[in-house]
Amino acid sequence: MQYVRSGRNPFEVLLVGGIGVSGLFGLAQARSSPALASRFPDWGVRLWGLAFTVACAVTLYGVLRPRVTRRGLLWEQVGLSFLAGLLLSFAMFVFAAGGTLASPGVSSVFILSPACAWRYGQIVVDLRKAEARAEARRQAEARRQGAGGGA
Repeated sequence: MQYVRSGRNPFEVLLVGGIGVSGLFGLAQARSSPALASRFPDWGVRLWGLAFTVACAVTLYGVLRPRVTRRGLLWEQVGLSFLAGLLLSFAMFVFAAGGTLASPGVSSVFILSPACAWRYGQIVVDLRKAEARAEARRQAEARRQGAGGGA
């Protein structure tokens, strides 16, 4: 029975990587789109790009570590919580700036936020299971040492 689910799901890796590439485009553009530029200065769009890039890099660092470890899951968890907040706030901002005309694009960005939260929840459950399993091993070892030490 597998206690810890790997974050190496190709779908998750490609989505997070794609968002990170999108963030890099936001950093590299000479100027932002007219819809965003009308409501947000260029430095703000670059700041969003930097935030998306950093959040994705942290998430992918946790996901792509050589082995699934507690530390890797924690890195992934931190990156996902940052990314979920960024996606949600970015979707709300774009909807406020673009109104109902922005709905198709906003809905695809918005739905990624609960997906990040879902994976975050999976990691919480996995870490609890792993800790319970480790505690059971420690207790079994203590019982074996107690039974062997008395003979």
